Amino acid sequence: MASKVKQWASRLTGLSVPFFGASWQPSTSERDVATELLLRFEDRRVLYAPSEAEIPHHCIHSVIEVRHILSEALVKTGGTGVLAEHLRALSAASRRFLDRIDADGRPDYDGMRSAGHYLSWKFLDALGQMRAIFGVHIALIADQYDLDIRGSLRDILPPETSDEDLDELHRW
Repeated sequence: MASKVKQWASRLTGLSVPFFGASWQPSTSERDVATELLLRFEDRRVLYAPSEAEIPHHCIHSVIEVRHILSEALVKTGGTGVLAEHLRALSAASRRFLDRIDADGRPDYDGMRSAGHYLSWKFLDALGQMRAIFGVHIALIADQYDLDIRGSLRDILPPETSDEDLDELHRW
């Protein structure tokens, strides 16, 4: 109960007298945060552009920006709820991408761009894994809050399965 009062009080922006009145700022709903998140992701090429067109150092900087977006969204949720769990998973996927390509050290960008070089395989594998995780969580977020996913961001969503696909899986 006390935490509810604190939350209400934190949104209070003014009081008026002699006849009592109050103005307040409503909290941001999880749906609003999810909507903003998907809108911001629509412009993040690192999440969906063809991997052969990606420039490693641009990807690294974009993933760092994505982490900032996720942190802002997590603060808006208060760190609790269903959306916060998705945000944490996306943040972990971003961090893992950066860790795998050693973005905090001195990554070998030339090696990452050279076809056949082991660093290009490592870069593309890390990028693919991050995109797959983002695709699953974006699909779950969109479903949870009944949101549309527009543009190229749809390219990283998991494929839809039919009843035939499920029957095939059960036969294995």
